[in-house]
Amino acid sequence: MVVGLGGIGKSRVALRSAYLVKNYPQYSVLWVPALSDATIEQACTEIAKMLGIRCVDEEGIKDTVRQYLSSEKAGP
Repeated sequence: MVVGLGGIGKSRVALRSAYLVKNYPQYSVLWVPALSDATIEQACTEIAKMLGIRCVDEEGIKDTVRQYLSSEKAGP
């Protein structure tokens, strides 16, 4: 997660990190735009579909995706 004031280069750092990680196929880069709660939810929904994750509890898609990505099933 990259956090900071606007205009200080967060996107540049994130893009450079993603570029460097592409050389390691055992890792994934997931881009979640945090412009609003709606964009975060939409990105998490797309990630869940891509990974075959079902949201079966009341926690919501964001927590379901976070829990899956934090589990050993997700890999590195």
